[in-house]
Amino acid sequence: MIGRIVTVNRHEIVGVVYGNHGTIKTFGTGKSVANFKLMTDTYAATADGNYERRSEYHNVQVWNSVYDDLYELIVEGNVVMIVGWCSQKMYFDKTAGYEKQFAYTLAKECSLLVRAEYYLKSRKESENK
Repeated sequence: MIGRIVTVNRHEIVGVVYGNHGTIKTFGTGKSVANFKLMTDTYAATADGNYERRSEYHNVQVWNSVYDDLYELIVEGNVVMIVGWCSQKMYFDKTAGYEKQFAYTLAKECSLLVRAEYYLKSRKESENK
């Protein structure tokens, strides 16, 4: 007999903030939610033996006072680490005529790793080599 299996839904993303401060929505109940994007890079080998950078964009959502703590960190170009868990929503797309799925990371913690001016400078230098 197999014992109890423990599962974990934990996301840790180290990425670059894409867009300034994201969008904030406040509800009639006083609760608020903020949505923003993080960009991460992966590198894949091409047929000629070189490497090609591919950027991926991650949707991040934070609720209430968590965002107040993060506001100063969510600046375009800052490199941050987000810790949270994966969630998803289903919605009906009237234009497409069918239901779609939207995945995001619900963030509970955020740490600043590199300020935008340093990250952008180092990225420019590496692209010029």
